[in-house]
Amino acid sequence: MVYLCNSIAAASALVTVEVIDADSFPDLVARYQVGAVPKVVINETTVVLDVVPAADVIARIAAS
Repeated sequence: MVYLCNSIAAASALVTVEVIDADSFPDLVARYQVGAVPKVVINETTVVLDVVPAADVIARIAAS
């Protein structure tokens, strides 16, 4: 998912990505209620859990 999200960001100037190591940032784990990884949070509201196809992530980015 990291590679996928970084690839999407590289293809569009409208998308930025921050990759967070859950073990190193417990405050962010609590803030975003991370119970499992990968977890992708889009615009603070939309959540993508687990590994999903690129088309699904792009659709969720476009919808948010």
